[in-house]
Amino acid sequence: MSKELTPWFPRWTYPARKGYYISSVSEDSVWYRYWDGKNWYYGLDTLEGAVREYTRYREAWPADTPLTWRGLAKKP
Repeated sequence: MSKELTPWFPRWTYPARKGYYISSVSEDSVWYRYWDGKNWYYGLDTLEGAVREYTRYREAWPADTPLTWRGLAKKP
């Protein structure tokens, strides 16, 4: 495991802080997504893409809860 990433957490455990997280949306797909403290939002396979998507669509709708997620141990 990279020292810059947290361990994987299951879908029923929510992040303690708002921010961007790495999430698994299927067994072979990983995305960066934003957690606002209450909802997950759609993202993309790059952090830059996730920032762009959240900025563009954050008021439209939240996304489904990912299967698992992990955090960045330091700010990008």
